[in-house]
Amino acid sequence: MQCAATPVILTLSTKTKKKEEEEGKNTMSKSVNRVQLLGNLGKDPEVRYTSAGTPVAQLSLATSYCVKGNDGNFEDRTEWHIVVLWNRLAEIAGE
Repeated sequence: MQCAATPVILTLSTKTKKKEEEEGKNTMSKSVNRVQLLGNLGKDPEVRYTSAGTPVAQLSLATSYCVKGNDGNFEDRTEWHIVVLWNRLAEIAGE
């Protein structure tokens, strides 16, 4: 049995040290943190607005992977991730 491919790719990354220095922030990190999730949306994103008018979207993403069980057969396992998007990304998710 082969695991099924999933259609959604979500890539999140933090700012680089150079961008932080340009903004006048002094941080200890010297690398970029990046997460790339491939999975299926659990439901449509929910877009809300803060009291200051900043858009915030929340969505659930299911990722699946295969493991070989004790009996030698492969089985799919699913993990759910809650993703929160801010500003322009939240607006895009709501469209």
